Amino acid sequence: MQRPISVNVFGILNIVFACFGILGTVASLCLLFGAAASNNPVAKVIQENATYMAYLKVMIPVGILASITLLVAGIGLLMLKNWARYLSIGFGIYGVLSGLIGAIL
Repeated sequence: MQRPISVNVFGILNIVFACFGILGTVASLCLLFGAAASNNPVAKVIQENATYMAYLKVMIPVGILASITLLVAGIGLLMLKNWARYLSIGFGIYGVLSGLIGAIL
């Protein structure tokens, strides 16, 4: 039986988006800790808004875990593991809920 192309596509996309997620989390860390020394007005607003700072402090570890989960799911999909399919579906549900909560906040 031939390997499904969609499994390869989604496995590679999971790995690519996991890398983007890790890079975005690193950028958020730089924004969180490096904002005091910069003259960036957006960074100053973030530093002064306690709600957004709390949200950022919670979402950075969650983002790291989500990116690692997505990376593991992508590798699992490329290895044709059944659990990786469930993990990818679960990550999709997390992504929708996270996007909705982020939009509300």
